[in-house]
Amino acid sequence: LCATVALSYGMQVTKPHYADLTAPIPIDGAMNDTVRARSFAVRLDKVIFARQLKASQFGQEKLLTTSGLWVVATTSLTATGASTAVADGTWQGPTGLRYHQTERLGYRQDMPPHGVDPGLDKRGLFVFEVPSDQIRGARLLIAARQFGPL
Repeated sequence: LCATVALSYGMQVTKPHYADLTAPIPIDGAMNDTVRARSFAVRLDKVIFARQLKASQFGQEKLLTTSGLWVVATTSLTATGASTAVADGTWQGPTGLRYHQTERLGYRQDMPPHGVDPGLDKRGLFVFEVPSDQIRGARLLIAARQFGPL
């Protein structure tokens, strides 16, 4: 009986959490490397940092400012097997803080969600507002789903 209880307890505390089972699988890559995920491939082509950003909204040019820095990441995206969408980009600073894409630009065709097809590269932008101390050593996280599992 004691062995059964010990085995049951061991199985309970060592089983993976639901969030770990359904979370995206991380794959590392460097700038200008093509990183292949299960449903899409991505290459980070260029990252630009700026204090101000010019944007066209409803036919008017606006100058957007931020207290930190704008980060504009340009990527090349393609589907690996079947047409899919790449819906989310997150900037993870060196301290582990995560910054989601800005919503201040409104809808743009080159911003997520990106519909991608096999064999056809598509240019995609991911734009973030981040504090200046969250630049050096940061990572760009890209996922097919916008929201994590419940």
